[in-house]
Amino acid sequence: MTQLRERWRYSLFRQHYVRFCKNKAAVVAGVFLVLLYIAMLIAPHLAPYDPLEIHLLHKLEAPSATFLLGTDDLGRDVLSRLMVGAQISLTVGFIAAGLSLIVGVCMGLMAGYFGSPIDPLIMGLVDILMSIPALLLILAIVTIVPPSIFNIMLVLGLTMWAQYARVLRGTILSLKEQDFVEGARAIGASHLRIMFRYLLPNALAPIIVTATLSVAGAILLESGLSFLGYGVQPPQASWGAIIGMGRRFLRQAPHMATSAGLAIFFTVLAFNLVGDGLRDALDPRQKNR
Repeated sequence: MTQLRERWRYSLFRQHYVRFCKNKAAVVAGVFLVLLYIAMLIAPHLAPYDPLEIHLLHKLEAPSATFLLGTDDLGRDVLSRLMVGAQISLTVGFIAAGLSLIVGVCMGLMAGYFGSPIDPLIMGLVDILMSIPALLLILAIVTIVPPSIFNIMLVLGLTMWAQYARVLRGTILSLKEQDFVEGARAIGASHLRIMFRYLLPNALAPIIVTATLSVAGAILLESGLSFLGYGVQPPQASWGAIIGMGRRFLRQAPHMATSAGLAIFFTVLAFNLVGDGLRDALDPRQKNR
């Protein structure tokens, strides 16, 4: 029985993998993200210069053979700062999305499984969170807490969970009336076992897609906060902070803001393309396509 189950899981994974590979844009985006992640891990060794090293004689230089993406107002190498800044931007994105995933999954499971009176309370909170622009809500919170990477990840994670809860609740409402759930109740399974052993594994597809897209959203929000001065503080580098510094020198040195802006653009685009590919691959309606 165990072998049959393992074969079924392998066959199902293979079907999803084949359907994902048919989406060429998603595959290219996935390869790009893998290479970006590898570059992020080895950025301190791969960067041509120390990102904090100042070269006052070379400040605001255009891209050249010495400084491939030019220098900033203190003569620091923009390429090195982009590479090290990727560590902060991507780490904040992943951890914030992971924290919001945990909170959103727990909230969505409770709302969908238990129903009233828990469901109206949780969904009322979800409606409130989703009715307030995320950046304005986060700005209101970060004006209270000291700006730091840890606080930014915590604030982002605790304000981005509403989408997970809404998506998962709808899926759980349809799943909890299925025969396998009734069978689990009949054998005396606890509520926690039913939610996490039977319901959650069957609702992974929308969660995976939402998680992929929320990483992109977290990167954008972190970049926006750093751009406004409420995120990563100098001399640390993040993509948003580089754009914020570069806006003061758009006429003299447009390469500063442009390079960081393109890094954010291509990274967020790649996450969105991978999310679209996963959505199509995990959609059972795509089985015969």
